[in-house]
Amino acid sequence: MATQKYVTTLLEMGFISRDDLHLAPILTTTEVPCGDAYPKSYCEDQKQRGFCSPRSAYATFMTDNCYATCR
Repeated sequence: MATQKYVTTLLEMGFISRDDLHLAPILTTTEVPCGDAYPKSYCEDQKQRGFCSPRSAYATFMTDNCYATCR
């Protein structure tokens, strides 16, 4: 109730407009992982098998879990 009255007062006094009450959506981004989620030896072994290749069926898994090794 107090918040509504405060906002109404701000509108009436011209400090804010009705457009100010509609905020634009916040765009978020996902941070790129900087390391490997699995031990280096595992990621290196999988890389040697060609799993880091974009054509590999495991490319998404490797990018998500062995990022540092595959880049």
